[in-house]
Amino acid sequence: AVAVGILFCLGLGLEVRPTHPSSPSTTHDPAPRVAEATDPGPGGRAGSNSAEKPPPRDIWPAVLAAALLATNPLQNRLVLHGDTHVPAVACILAGLWLLRRWDRGPSNGRAFAAGLAWGLLPSLRYGEAVFSLAAGAFMAVRGLQKGARHRRTLWAAVVGAGIPIALLGGYNTLAYGSPWRTGYAFTHEQTAVSLSSVPGHLSFYFSSLVAQPTIGALVALGLGALGFMILKRESRPFGLLLLGTILLSALLYSSYYWGENEHASLALRFFLPAMACLFVAVTWLLTRAQGWTKWPLRATVAGLIVLGAIRSDAGMREEGQAMRGGAALVAAARQAVPEGSVVICPRGLGETLSYGGRWRIVPQWLFPGDPEREQIIVPWEVTPELAREYAGRPAPMQTTRGAALRSHYRGLDGLDLVRAVLEDIREWEPSADVYWIGDPRVVTGVDSLLTNRRFRALGHLAFPGWSEEEATAGGPTRIPARIPIFLLEPGPT
Repeated sequence: AVAVGILFCLGLGLEVRPTHPSSPSTTHDPAPRVAEATDPGPGGRAGSNSAEKPPPRDIWPAVLAAALLATNPLQNRLVLHGDTHVPAVACILAGLWLLRRWDRGPSNGRAFAAGLAWGLLPSLRYGEAVFSLAAGAFMAVRGLQKGARHRRTLWAAVVGAGIPIALLGGYNTLAYGSPWRTGYAFTHEQTAVSLSSVPGHLSFYFSSLVAQPTIGALVALGLGALGFMILKRESRPFGLLLLGTILLSALLYSSYYWGENEHASLALRFFLPAMACLFVAVTWLLTRAQGWTKWPLRATVAGLIVLGAIRSDAGMREEGQAMRGGAALVAAARQAVPEGSVVICPRGLGETLSYGGRWRIVPQWLFPGDPEREQIIVPWEVTPELAREYAGRPAPMQTTRGAALRSHYRGLDGLDLVRAVLEDIREWEPSADVYWIGDPRVVTGVDSLLTNRRFRALGHLAFPGWSEEEATAGGPTRIPARIPIFLLEPGPT
């Protein structure tokens, strides 16, 4: 996804170059340049003027723009996660490049491809479907401005966008029961969006972005470049398309409930599409810089690229070290636990093991004695007071998440609770073995309640490649380097 994004960013850099060398005589009054080129003048030679053969178009602004994207430290930290924000940025850049190509030379193929790129966005991130409003408005207005040749291709863009949207709707129908129902319906995430959040979140996010080293300078430079782009008549339509995408991005994610809390630094990833649009504006500015501004501006961008590369390297090393513990855990579990087994484990380990995609995960906090049980069960009970507090506004704590699971075991404790959970596991996966990876104290407490079955200790999950120091410290992700593993023996509960 990063490589595709860089490729389309390079393409955009080439597309936004001026068609002719930028100078007042070329842009506004070409006739004198022709006379100047053919008239030798006093002491001159016919055709000797440099306007006779325009210099080659500069490719370095495009290269610098692609390098800006490649060294964006905020984006590069997400690369190791396989996060959908990165391919979404690539999709947006592809859509911008295709719209630029269509605007300069309309065809059904280009319109179809542009529609396809923008139509793919909801498949990556549902909410970013709103970005297509800017693309649709751009195509409609340019169709009216440029005439029938552009308008005749608009149907192809609608067809292109409709294909991935129809496929997504079909998938949602099969998986969730209706085309517009998604996985977020199960976690009530849609209740966490409100326009009332926009003013406070937007100012906080903007100040946080500007305060980031390297990124702050890029944002400031990009906003200035976008302003110049909109002021120029020839680049105003594309500049307004970039501005529209940025504003829709800011509106969408500022209305989300994440804001001035412990997740704020993570939420800055929501603005990667806006930053990509600003990089395109910086590219445009680089192609128009002339005279004494040309090389200082390029040197400034090159310096930001170097700083971005340094910060990206440090951030990716830190992120890679933090993820190594999780990868080692999954690798060790694959060696010890057969595919398709049921695994009881603490919440943090369960989130890591779920990435393996091979086991059925049961939360340890369902069992008595788990230290997280009281923290999870009691504060998250949906009381009338909580229901009134969160009625009609975003619910950041997702107060109803897991309510059905908790209510299923409400009132049970001790042996009754253990039996109920194990019987449900047997009904869920009748032939699967049941493993427990986690706190031996909780397992011992559960064992003391059982009479006919036991969780038999199998040893420990060993993390390959971990040093003794990392094992002692628990690793950078606070996952112990040796985790006890147990197997539930067969028999009646």
